[in-house]
Amino acid sequence: MTRLFYRLLNNPTIYKISQCVLAPGEQVFLNRYFRSLPTPLKGRVLDVGCGPQMYTLIPQANIFGLDIHEDYVKKYVKKIKACGVVAAAEKIPFQSKSFDEVRCFGLLHHLPEETAIKIVQEMVRCTKEEGLVVVLDNVWPKRAWLRPLAWLLRRLDRGDWVRDEQTLKDLVAKASPVDWTIKRFTYSYLGHEALGFHMIKRSRKSQNLSDFVIPETSGI
Repeated sequence: MTRLFYRLLNNPTIYKISQCVLAPGEQVFLNRYFRSLPTPLKGRVLDVGCGPQMYTLIPQANIFGLDIHEDYVKKYVKKIKACGVVAAAEKIPFQSKSFDEVRCFGLLHHLPEETAIKIVQEMVRCTKEEGLVVVLDNVWPKRAWLRPLAWLLRRLDRGDWVRDEQTLKDLVAKASPVDWTIKRFTYSYLGHEALGFHMIKRSRKSQNLSDFVIPETSGI
């Protein structure tokens, strides 16, 4: 039964309905997070693992959606009039420094560590200097007994690699050991929790030892 449900989620319409039912308020919380970022959302924006629609704040920009599922990309392009690319996220088919912003949401917990690290590295590679890189992914609730429904939904998630906070921090640091700003926050009315990582990509010349410190903020 679970496998049948997962197969049904490959249908863009069913996937969209499931997100509305299982993560109510998601877009409200994600938009709030993106509005808190330090730079305007403009220029060329790449949405990695885009799914059938943009769940994060839609920028006034030239948007490119990338996903391995062709049906998702078709739906995405139609929904927000973006450019669509069918490709694997660990091999982004764009030249280095092609985008002003590269973002992904809810992708890494579907992938093993080695692949997830490669994806973050590819995101950084494709971002222009002084551009913005944003990585958001689900994490286990800190206190399962306080958020039992959120914990159960994470347990039933079709992603096999839902991580705890420290494991996800370590993964992103391995991929790109630079000055990430990290925020943990609730992103649905059912209590789902996520970690948001963002950083402004600097040229190598401007980096120094302070770039290897990971500051943290808390949104809970």
